[in-house]
Amino acid sequence: MAIAGLSDGTYPVGAQAQNASGVLGPTVSMSVVLSRSVPSAPVLTYFGFNPSLFAGGTQQTAAELQWQPNPELNVIGYRVYNPSGSLICTTQATTANASCGSSAWCMTETACIDLTPPSPTASNLSYTVAALYKDASGNTQQGPTTPAPLTGANVDTYVFAPSTGNGGTNCPASPEADMLGNYAGGANTSTQAGGTITFCSPGATAGTTFGSGGTATVYLTNTSNSACTVNASLSVDGTTSMSTASLSVPGSTGTPVPFGFNLAGTGSTTLGAGDQLNLAFALGAGSCVLSWGGSSTPSQFRSSAETIQAPNPSVSLSISGGTSGSATLTWSVPSSPVRSPPTASIAAAPTTTRTASTTSTRAPAAPSASTPTPIAAPAPTPITSPRSAATQPVRTWRNRTRRGR
Repeated sequence: MAIAGLSDGTYPVGAQAQNASGVLGPTVSMSVVLSRSVPSAPVLTYFGFNPSLFAGGTQQTAAELQWQPNPELNVIGYRVYNPSGSLICTTQATTANASCGSSAWCMTETACIDLTPPSPTASNLSYTVAALYKDASGNTQQGPTTPAPLTGANVDTYVFAPSTGNGGTNCPASPEADMLGNYAGGANTSTQAGGTITFCSPGATAGTTFGSGGTATVYLTNTSNSACTVNASLSVDGTTSMSTASLSVPGSTGTPVPFGFNLAGTGSTTLGAGDQLNLAFALGAGSCVLSWGGSSTPSQFRSSAETIQAPNPSVSLSISGGTSGSATLTWSVPSSPVRSPPTASIAAAPTTTRTASTTSTRAPAAPSASTPTPIAAPAPTPITSPRSAATQPVRTWRNRTRRGR
């Protein structure tokens, strides 16, 4: 029997004798395990943040991942690790998976919802998924992992630079200095003593969004023995006010010290073509001095994180009957763009069609607090749901015997 084209897995194999008259004897069968290689890495289909998940009646943000079943027959489940490398989901092909982790919920063996994901503004948002399989000794092993880098909330950082190239119609203040997204700081430090200095961003592309408000970290000194007050104001084009903040700089602050201005804002702001952020600092009569541009005085503005928003509902949903108890659902792509990687299974086409069985099935139970027992993770390698041995073909050898004359 040729096995070159067979996937690794467990196969029932049988043999029976047949005499010259064609009469078959009883079948003798046994299970044969093929284990020659590790499974491939899982193929991801959807992954991303879902800001509209309701758990316990409360809306929260979760991370959702979904992948294709592996083609190998010796795959028995999957593991999902969060960006810190901690195991959050363990699914199995032979059991229900709702309680796949202490802080996770799995509808199927190829889907995991992390109920306690990292902040969308975290620097590392890459999850990994790996398949589990049985080796030749029957031990559970882990295959190679597939990364799932989630798209987080956008945060813009502008460093104050010793240049004045951004002044113009949408940055009308004087004096003005630039705040740039790609400035690393130089050897020279610029200063402003008293009065008002405004820092302006480059002109935006139409439709650019950023988190309203943010935090300005500026380096200040105070040459007076008394405290001085600095007022900060953030606006679009110097006309549309967004947020203000103020703080007091203690007297006799002789060397530049970083002070943080919390310019509170909510949601996201969409800019038009050429719009500029204007961040102004009123330094009073002259004892307060603002420093920027040098490597030791990296004054800057960091915007608030953009709100991750779910796409608008799909429209024009229709259903039509099909054959063999199936139904076809058709809907249009929502008007708002779907984030990439997408967080919902909506195809990027004018119309999307799905066919599903009309037979009802019970949804998995709500997330459980019980912690699954993880299987030890050996050397890297991936997987999908193995088929039952009963579904595998039985290989039969027939032994012909001749009757003596």
